[in-house]
Amino acid sequence: MANVNLTAAWVLILLGFLSGAGMGLFFRNAKWLGGYTSWPRRMLRLGHISFFGMAFINLAFFVSAPYLPITSAVSTASALLLLAAIAMPTICLLSAFREKVRHTFFIPVGSLLTAASLLVFATLPGCATTPQHPGATDQAAIERTVQQAYELRLSGRTLDARAALEKIVDENPDYGPAWFELARVQFYCIFAGDSPADMKETLSEAGQSVDRAVKLQPDNPRYHYWAGHIKTYGTIAAAHEPIKWVGMPFQMQAALNHYERVLALRPDDLHTRQVLMGLYDRSPWFMGGNKRKAIQFRNQLANMDPVYGVAATCELHSDESEWQKLDHWQALLEQHPDNPRIHAGLAAQYASALRAGGDQQYCLQKALEHARRAVSLDAAEYEILLRVGDRVQRQRQWDSATALYREFLQLLPPPPAGLRAYALNELALIERRRENGNEVAAADLAQQARRTDQVLWGSHHLPPADLWIAP
Repeated sequence: MANVNLTAAWVLILLGFLSGAGMGLFFRNAKWLGGYTSWPRRMLRLGHISFFGMAFINLAFFVSAPYLPITSAVSTASALLLLAAIAMPTICLLSAFREKVRHTFFIPVGSLLTAASLLVFATLPGCATTPQHPGATDQAAIERTVQQAYELRLSGRTLDARAALEKIVDENPDYGPAWFELARVQFYCIFAGDSPADMKETLSEAGQSVDRAVKLQPDNPRYHYWAGHIKTYGTIAAAHEPIKWVGMPFQMQAALNHYERVLALRPDDLHTRQVLMGLYDRSPWFMGGNKRKAIQFRNQLANMDPVYGVAATCELHSDESEWQKLDHWQALLEQHPDNPRIHAGLAAQYASALRAGGDQQYCLQKALEHARRAVSLDAAEYEILLRVGDRVQRQRQWDSATALYREFLQLLPPPPAGLRAYALNELALIERRRENGNEVAAADLAQQARRTDQVLWGSHHLPPADLWIAP
């Protein structure tokens, strides 16, 4: 609901500008509406100011929303702030010409006082409701249901998983793991390729669910990681909506805070350290960007793990050529020739070099070679086949991309249904894009993708690998 308060805030600011401009047309007339000190003039000025006052109050609620618990009291406060935003300037305007209307000022004033009281109560630790955890028997049953929901999602039945989890949180609203898995299911659903409005709504729901999980278990590093992850996606989504630009720095800072909290709880988390390095490097300063911190994290990764160190160096040194980055990986491979992560890194780097000029056939051959070697050394590296396939496909190397996607589909044990549906959908796209493509085969592949996964069958973006880790 906080998004409604944000929209209301900018509507009020716009009305404030318009009303100020309208009143300004008559200011040179000293006797307008009885003069500067007259009742109508005073009430119109108050109404003009109230547009901005109500706007900033609603904006403060939007900025605070990620840190507030998801309760009926907070939802009520949000509605009361909206009521005050409408009532205050309206009553000021009407009172300017019907003085008796001033007796209704208790409506916006009472709404604001009640809303502020509810929010103060919600933020006081001593006033928060103590979570009522289920008993041992009930908790074991809930844990099984959460695990089953995860398995349903991996088998392609995401909507069934979501329904099961929503039932759990309705019956056990203080059970953090259920909220966490629900957040992951909701986040998974944004890759469905629905309308942008549906995606924004689903992303907002995922944010509320993971915030609830963090509130219930504030020292769980996985919850903080996913809170940071979802807020980062939220910031990217907000970049496409000018009305939400004002909240982007606060949302990105909240994401950074969650990631930093992960490292405080789990200092050896290399993946989170690399994520933070990338965000500090790419974000502008007003959104928390910090080049010095990015370099610091790169150096830490290089000292902690050589593979993460090379990956961080290649990511941070965007001024280096693709060939210089390949040299870093080749030097590491000479020291560790059977490390699957190094082969996966080389495969991705050779695939990136395809668009950098040079011998495309050589780069293509090496990308395929290292991708297959990575999977042969460790089946858990299977996603590299899809990532290299995507980059090869962008270079219109249809046969090589098709081979990679089909190899992925033949892996045993089978990868998650969502990834198989993604591969099938990409094969269908290749059939439609290539010369002399087979439209019947493309339609059949698309139908197979739809049957494989309820959500990812139409996606053109790979979801994060963390979604395949058990809750």
